[in-house]
Amino acid sequence: MTKDDVYGIDMNLKSGGEWNTFAFLPLVQSFGGQIVADDGKTVDGSINSDKSVQALSYIKKLVDDKVVNPTPIDNSFENGKAAMLLSGPWEKGTLDKYPDLKWGIMPYPVSKKGAEAASPCGSWGFYMTKDCSPEKQKAAVELIKFLTSTESCIAMNKANGMPPARATAFDKIDEFKKEPFNIITEQLQNTAKVRPLTPNYPVISDQFSKAITNTIHGMDPKQALDEAVKQVGVQVK
Repeated sequence: MTKDDVYGIDMNLKSGGEWNTFAFLPLVQSFGGQIVADDGKTVDGSINSDKSVQALSYIKKLVDDKVVNPTPIDNSFENGKAAMLLSGPWEKGTLDKYPDLKWGIMPYPVSKKGAEAASPCGSWGFYMTKDCSPEKQKAAVELIKFLTSTESCIAMNKANGMPPARATAFDKIDEFKKEPFNIITEQLQNTAKVRPLTPNYPVISDQFSKAITNTIHGMDPKQALDEAVKQVGVQVK
């Protein structure tokens, strides 16, 4: 699908930041890897494992082969400069501005034939801080229960178009029962993989994302991931 000035796929590589982890950690997970050990602390041997190197090497190959533009123009898919787009449900807001454009959704790819399917999930969340005073904790819990209820999830979907956080809400939103958004429903309920639960997540994610950026701009994938290990060690101490 790559031809002349049209790239095969826009993977939003210029976005960087949390997008890189959201979008490409599932590729590592499909290879059977993870970016932090089960203890939530150790990254050496995980973020720079052979499986992580395989994932970043694949992304690098797509860029080197000019299948993917590392610095795509805004809305390159909608404007005919990319045949495919790696994005999320929020993209519908932009797609709606191009009523003549025909598009569909396909599942997140697996790393290789027969590999476990893994797809992105998760966005923002609600938390009660450890400093919440005892007299406010009960109210905070009740508020979180309300905000994560089926009814609230449906209301949030109407407000921002994002998939609900509860399976019960999917059953009450027609858009997620039919094509193309039934693909989103299927993935979230069957193949979605959460990002690591660790207090060090912001640092780990940031360094994984930077390793991807460094790789697509020429650094050896293993070197980029080894550098991520060093930086996590420095920042977590």
